[in-house]
Amino acid sequence: MDPRVRRLLMLAVLAIAALPAVSASSHPPSHIDQRLQPEPACDATAFPVASSSANPLLQEFIPAADGLGAVDLCLEVPAESASFTLAIRPGPVTAPGAAISSQIVTLPGSGPRWVHIELPAAVPTGVGSRYTIEIPNSTAIRWRRICGGPGPGCAVAGPDLYPNGVSAPPAETQGGDFGFRTYRSQAIGFAIGPADQKHTGDPLCRASTFRGSASSSSPLRQEFVPLETGLAAVDLCIQTFDDFTPFRVRIREGTVHDPGDVIASVEAFSLVAGFQWVRATLDPTIPLDRSAHYLIEVPSSVTFQWRKVCGTTGGSCTTIDPDGYSEGVSNASDGADFGFRTIPGQVPTHLPGTADQHLDGDPACDEASFKTFVSNPLPVRQEFVPTSPGLDAVDLCLEVPQAPATVTVNVRAGNASSPGPILGSAEVTIPREGVQWVRFDLAGTTPTTPGQLFVIEIPESTAVRWRATCSQPVGGCTAGQPDAYGPGASNLAGVGDFGFRTIGGTPFRRTIPFLARTP
Repeated sequence: MDPRVRRLLMLAVLAIAALPAVSASSHPPSHIDQRLQPEPACDATAFPVASSSANPLLQEFIPAADGLGAVDLCLEVPAESASFTLAIRPGPVTAPGAAISSQIVTLPGSGPRWVHIELPAAVPTGVGSRYTIEIPNSTAIRWRRICGGPGPGCAVAGPDLYPNGVSAPPAETQGGDFGFRTYRSQAIGFAIGPADQKHTGDPLCRASTFRGSASSSSPLRQEFVPLETGLAAVDLCIQTFDDFTPFRVRIREGTVHDPGDVIASVEAFSLVAGFQWVRATLDPTIPLDRSAHYLIEVPSSVTFQWRKVCGTTGGSCTTIDPDGYSEGVSNASDGADFGFRTIPGQVPTHLPGTADQHLDGDPACDEASFKTFVSNPLPVRQEFVPTSPGLDAVDLCLEVPQAPATVTVNVRAGNASSPGPILGSAEVTIPREGVQWVRFDLAGTTPTTPGQLFVIEIPESTAVRWRATCSQPVGGCTAGQPDAYGPGASNLAGVGDFGFRTIGGTPFRRTIPFLARTP
């Protein structure tokens, strides 16, 4: 088999193997406070018993963080749909106190699955105290649990996966814990750092606050006008129907009626099925102009709903909601705003390490600064002229269509059309998709000669796209761009310069001591 074909097949296998499983392991652990250990999937293997009772079913937990924002329960609904009440009470299952949170939950029929339930407001729980999750009546649903002892469906007692708490009543549970997870209120509401732009009142993501929704194979867009000069993340209020739903989020310049260039693109994913704020983190933070118009764009939302307020009556919108974000509009059919928040951040001048060489202006790695790209089974090269005597690392502006992607970089003497020997090399496996700066740390400082030409080379770039400026109109380039790196060029026609930065260093010099000759 051709070596290049073999390499592509290996990358495809790695990419498929790296897709997150639809299980507890796909949730960021920092969001989850309490859970069974190790955290099992919600199925009949992990939770062999399904409890359904007209009497209350209870599960204790002891939080490690102040404030409860949501819970996950391992449930199944045998009918077409079912409703039940969820309550949070202080105290143990043997003597639970008055409910400090209560809400009605309605679910469609399904087999065992994790059900994510956001609480109406953060519950004031205290670290180390004992609390109880209660379902007062579960005749319409089944809460699955592990085996507390031998019995129907349980050949032997299972291990105690949550020794900090127990379940009840003993006659029903035999001491086996129910499937549950609790979420810290700060993480679930993304209250980490003040939001720049948001709806008036910063409402929770739930059906009662965002009563409308849109789901489309065409892009959905929401305008916003920043007050800060950097955008670190956006939160979207979405409703998903599966435990793990990945999707892409783009940031554009312009307005709904006149969208501009994409300046950032990132992959995000839901936690579990249901209503939730989902954060899409931009890395690095992107620069914005205060009071200019920008767009949050979801290219496709066929697998979920982006929730919004009601701009007209119909369906779940029995009345029209007030304009919760008057500075911008959406492209929803009724013009009502989608549920969103923007999170400000500090824009870095460059990645850690002092850049020696870079393109004029040190542009951000995005589709606006680098309008074209190259993906090639043959070597792709970019010249540079160092001012430092050594090279520690290089940053390349790469686009990863499918993660993970493994990329090798060589540093060579010579020029792009006639490179010399390889002086240094590095290989990096990139874990996430999108357009991004990728740092390649060389094994050691590679000696360079200031003022002479050297070459950054990707021997094969079929797994990634090296983003570049346009030297002439071709492909996605409507016009040529100024030469952003005059001292050097690339080896491909149509490309002005590839996106790169070099990080200078000082080579290690070994000192050989003078040894006096013995007569």
